[in-house]
Order: sequence, then structure tokens, then C-alpha cells
Amino acid sequence: MLLNKNQFIHNIVYIGYAICVFRYLFASNSIFILSNTINKFLIVIALLCFLMHILFMSFSKKVYIIFTFLFGLALAICVKTKEVECILLSLLILSLYKADYDRLIKAFITVYILGLFFTIIFSLVLNSNVVSYIPRTNNSDPVKRYMFGFSHPNSFHAAFVQLFAAFYILKGKRKFFKTRLLFLGLINLVLFIFTDSRTGFLTLSLMIILFFSYEYLNKIFCSKIFILCIYFAIPLIIFLVLLAAFNYTNLGLLSKIDTLLTGRIKLANMYLIYYPPCLLGLEIRNEIFSSVLDCGIISALIKFGVPYFIILTYIYIYGMFNIWKQRKYKEIIVVFCMIVFSISEDIYSKPFTNIGLTLCIYYCINQTVRNDMYRKKLTH
Repeated sequence: MLLNKNQFIHNIVYIGYAICVFRYLFASNSIFILSNTINKFLIVIALLCFLMHILFMSFSKKVYIIFTFLFGLALAICVKTKEVECILLSLLILSLYKADYDRLIKAFITVYILGLFFTIIFSLVLNSNVVSYIPRTNNSDPVKRYMFGFSHPNSFHAAFVQLFAAFYILKGKRKFFKTRLLFLGLINLVLFIFTDSRTGFLTLSLMIILFFSYEYLNKIFCSKIFILCIYFAIPLIIFLVLLAAFNYTNLGLLSKIDTLLTGRIKLANMYLIYYPPCLLGLEIRNEIFSSVLDCGIISALIKFGVPYFIILTYIYIYGMFNIWKQRKYKEIIVVFCMIVFSISEDIYSKPFTNIGLTLCIYYCINQTVRNDMYRKKLTH
């Protein structure tokens, strides 16, 4: 009986995580639209799952103090902006302590496979939201693009980016690795032909190239210099995005570079003018602008405020440092690609639609608690 209870408490974190992945995946779905009641119900169940898991775990006073501050900050942000995402993220941080890495990734993959399968099938059977004519920018002509039941073609391609990233970091046999990468490249090209999503195509292409480099140029890729370059590229990318968004009108070269990002930096600059970053974030009203803010880095800064954004960035950097220490090179590739993807997609603060952030949280909390326990042993 006690064993069953312990198993249930241990497993409940994966249920909560899978529910959150389901909820946020279907937020970009136009076939299975979740009502406000169902949305709230799923969030409450997920919160209870995370809280139950945390209550049966033991942490040091230091960890509890940090968590209390983080949860208090998230609660204040939620009250002001109505963004519950930050509360879920703060609870997820403690919930992933001692979680089984493989089961976590499998939960993510299972929800994504089932979600994509049923969305595509129902979209084709009902002939609903299969095709749309969407302009790349406000000034361009509409282009025929396929979205197969998602609210936007970019969201459809982005879902496959996350699925393939999760699949390749799952532990298992490495047979036919080269063949699988070539097949993945072919799928990526087919997706691009249908969705015309340049950001999804380029991100997945970058991931394939880096996975290929890791497998077949192992000595070069695993060298300390190369890995450090990728590691330090993460804070550099974040800094450059912030610099570009805040100084768009002062840097003439940016307008040319921004054409590759279909005006996302210019749009981020416009949002920053209307929503200047503050302490506890601001509620973004998308109806004010004709386009939604896609840049995840700027979106997180506006929605959650400066302190929370700094904490979030620290999770990425410290998580990446721990991944590097444990020589998890595939995970390094995924986190790096997700940061790059965050420039053009709003995933920077979303662990349930960004497998890279989930990885950073996992390695962050587990290493922090281990370090804390090691210090305790030294003092006794």
C-alpha cells in the first residue's frame, strides 16, 4: 500500500507535466479549441499534481527560500497580468527534482505525437483550417500556406521542431543515425513547402547540421573551444536581441537584417515603445497591433517584467552550464537551437512548448540540490 502511494506521488509529476504540454500545444490549435472552463480545469489539475509532488519531497531551507521568493514573484505577476504561465513554471522547477529524465521526455513526445496526429487527421477529414492565405509581413501579398488544423502555419512547423528535438535527445540506440537525419531533413523540406515557415525550416535545419556535426565530426564538436562558443553564444544572442529591439531606429543595418526575420525586430521595437518593461510585467493586448509579437525574448520581458526575465535567463545559462559539465552534447544543441528559435517564436518562457527550457530547468534544480547536499556533508 505504501509502495503504491510512493509510486503515485512519484508519477504524478509526469501527469501534471503532460497535462500542461497538452494544454499549451492545443492553445495554438484551431480544430480542438479548448473552452475557458476546460483551460482552467487543466491548469488547476496540473498545479495540484506539481504541489502534491513538492509536498512529499524534502529540500534545504535555502532551496525553499529561493522557491518562496520565486513563487511569490510569479503570484504577483499573475495577479497583475493574469498570466498563469509563470506560476506553473515556478512550480515545475521544484517538481522536476529527482524526476526520471527519460519519462519526462517520453511524456512530451507522446502528447505531441497524439496531438499532431489527431489535429492533422480531423483537419483533413473535416476540411477545416487546412489552408490559409497569409502574408509574411504587413506589406506583403498573401501567400498560400498550409496549417493542418493549427492557428498558423508557423505553429504547425514549430510543433514538429519541438517533437524532433525531443526525439533526438531521448536515450536509445544510435542505429541508422545518418539515415534518420537525412530523412528528417527531407521531412523538414516537405514541411517548408507546405507551411512556408522560414523560421521553423531554418531552426530545424540548424539542428540537423549540429546533430550531424556531433555524430561525424565528434573531435571538433566535443572540443572545449567549440562547446564554449555555443555556450557563450546563448547570452550573446539574448543581449543582441535586446540591443536590436531597443535601438532599432538607431541602427540602420538592422532594417536589412530584419527582412530575414520578416520584420520581427521592428515589431518588437514597436511593442517596447507601447509596453515599456517594468517590475511585474504588463498584460499585452494584441488587438492594439495588427501583428502578434513573435519574438519570445521580448515577449517574456514585457509580460513578466525585468526581475522574472533575469531569473528566466539565469535558468537558461546555469542549466546550460550544468548540461555542459555532464557532457550532454545533444542537449546543448537543442537548448542552443531553442534560443535561436525564440528570436522568431514566442517560446522563450514556455517550458511546455519549448523542450530546451524544460531541459535547463531539469539540470538546474537537480544540480542545485546536489550542490546543497554536498555542502551539508562538508560542514558536518
